[in-house]
Amino acid sequence: MYQYSTFLDYTWTMLVINSTELGAVELKEKIDKAFEQDFVERFFIDQEDVNASFQLGIEVAMKKLRDNYRYTFINDVISEMKGWGCFHAETF
Repeated sequence: MYQYSTFLDYTWTMLVINSTELGAVELKEKIDKAFEQDFVERFFIDQEDVNASFQLGIEVAMKKLRDNYRYTFINDVISEMKGWGCFHAETF
């Protein structure tokens, strides 16, 4: 089980990574504060990564996400979720 501080580090780190990938420049001040307070695990992302990504702009960020197979829109919710265990009574 995670220790509370480890959980917080992971949560903040993922928030910063995802915000950076989305090009959420409006969160820059909050991201900087998270780094100042040592909430972000710098092994995964550092302020230089954030700055470089934000300098590329929102259009480049969106193109990177569109071109990445991990990030796709859900067109058919049923087919996306039909394998989830919570929808199969026999798994409980």
